[in-house]
Amino acid sequence: MNFRFSDQEKTFREEVQSWIKNELPADWQGVDHEDQFDGQNWPVTQKMAKRLAAKGWLTLAWPKEVRGAGSFHH
Repeated sequence: MNFRFSDQEKTFREEVQSWIKNELPADWQGVDHEDQFDGQNWPVTQKMAKRLAAKGWLTLAWPKEVRGAGSFHH
């Protein structure tokens, strides 16, 4: 079994890394899973979810017919 990333997966990975670097607030320190809905973190969580959705990355495995990316359907 080959566990290496394909060229397409490498390209996508690089795109995501670049996007995150450019889109997250400069002072963002990260949050725990439980804290993402906390009052202080909630605005960033909402903003990032909307941006991910606009890129089609919020629902990567969902079929395109239901507004997903269809990335994991073969």
